[in-house]
Amino acid sequence: MKTIKDLLIIMLFVSTLNLKAQSELKVKTFVNDTISFLDNFYIEPAAGTQVLFSKDAGKLSASQRFTPFYAISAGKWFTPSCGLRLQAQGYALNGFSTVEGLYIADPVSGKVYGNADPVRNYVSIEPDGSYRHYIRYVNLHADFQLSLLNLLKGYKENRRWDVIPSVGLGYMRVIKYKGIPHANIISTSFGLMGKYHLSSKLDINGELGADILPDQFDGRIAGKIYENYCSASIGISYYFKKKGFKRTACPPPPAITFVPVEKKVIVRDTVVVKVPVTVEKTVIPKFNLAAILFDANSDKPLEGQDFNFRNIVEFLNQYPTIKIRLQGYADEQTGTLEYNINLALQRAKSVYDLLLNSYHVNKDRVEIVALGSAEQPYDKTAWNRVVIAVAVE
Repeated sequence: MKTIKDLLIIMLFVSTLNLKAQSELKVKTFVNDTISFLDNFYIEPAAGTQVLFSKDAGKLSASQRFTPFYAISAGKWFTPSCGLRLQAQGYALNGFSTVEGLYIADPVSGKVYGNADPVRNYVSIEPDGSYRHYIRYVNLHADFQLSLLNLLKGYKENRRWDVIPSVGLGYMRVIKYKGIPHANIISTSFGLMGKYHLSSKLDINGELGADILPDQFDGRIAGKIYENYCSASIGISYYFKKKGFKRTACPPPPAITFVPVEKKVIVRDTVVVKVPVTVEKTVIPKFNLAAILFDANSDKPLEGQDFNFRNIVEFLNQYPTIKIRLQGYADEQTGTLEYNINLALQRAKSVYDLLLNSYHVNKDRVEIVALGSAEQPYDKTAWNRVVIAVAVE
């Protein structure tokens, strides 16, 4: 009898330790960027002006020195803060020369013309011996881009402004034109862009750029190691599919609650010992599945929120006995309480229709409620133009 009692005491002690260990388990949530290849892929035409910084170029007048600048880019943002682009830019640069300069026929091989610059056969020479020369070129370079605001302040889907520095390497083709010899040059490019988001598919950009080149790129030796030209341009970015990044959190697993109960064990028909055991009970925690945003006075969800609907569908698939409630809201600035209630109802109904028609959710598992502006779930006005999906038992 004593042996049996000792065994039961040991079992009770082990069960207690197991309960404690289970209570300390933590649930992990995994977060992933959910984007396809064409998301955040864009093309970007731009135009502006440029100026060559070479020896004595400052002696040209402003109308002679500044020339048109054109560029076309294709790029993609791989993360909220990092992207790559391929840009072709160019057209014309104006330089300044004198009859005392030293000139070369081939900037690559270094074959020297000496003082006999072939450009003089195509231009007018001023009385002081100076003249302007014309450079035609195409510069193709690959740039690494960095979103400073996303990097420093974190990614926000509705952020309008951004500042984007870039650095890259390029291949520059100088075209033989009016005495300037052709050349193939490796260039280094730097840029600083200010970007304003117009819509989900369009941005407007202003960019300052600088490209560094070997001294002899234009067929003349000025005595410096490098020369450079700078540009200022305005461009439009068009996104093929959609712009932005979405974070998808995996639905949390059901909480396991261990409920202590007593089980009677009869030993040899005479002794009754009460042994604590545990029974598992699955409890779905109450939490917000998704928040679907709307424009002011609109009952149509903003574009680019597919991940929210997919989260809801995935949750319903994982927990087939659970229902959800769509709670519609409106911000206080939109209208009266009565107007906001009607708007909130239409927003909830719009999400309800999308779930049923586009994602084939069973209507018996979804209910809607309109709260209008009587409650404001968030402290930002724009965030309260929302439908919140809530898990309910």
